[in-house]
Amino acid sequence: MPKSALKTLMLCLSACVGLSLVADEMSDPMKKIGGAFGGTRKASEAKDYQAIADHAVVIEKGFADTLDGWKKRNQADAIEWTEEGIAGAKALKVAADAKDDAAIRTASSKIGATCKSCHTTRREKLEDGSYKIK
Repeated sequence: MPKSALKTLMLCLSACVGLSLVADEMSDPMKKIGGAFGGTRKASEAKDYQAIADHAVVIEKGFADTLDGWKKRNQADAIEWTEEGIAGAKALKVAADAKDDAAIRTASSKIGATCKSCHTTRREKLEDGSYKIK
């Protein structure tokens, strides 16, 4: 194989591995966001404001942890949604601290809409039931 072809192959492989690493580094924070968001719903029903506030902190950190991954992928829409998710998590924490049920619902709806927008555009379900980032 000519050296130029080998260099091209190596470049392509390293790019693919790099994208795979980005997806992998984003998977864990996204799963944490999902778990905390589900916990927020249960805590809201129970009026457990401390648990809601704790979940909001996890959600905010999860979004913050995915931000670099989206920046590496150069996905402006996902970056914007992630920033909206961070803002929503901050609003959820403030609402929980204030024990403001209406503001908790509003912040939760904002977070849910943010997740849905990004998942609809940037997530693809595979045949085995797992997902990959588009």
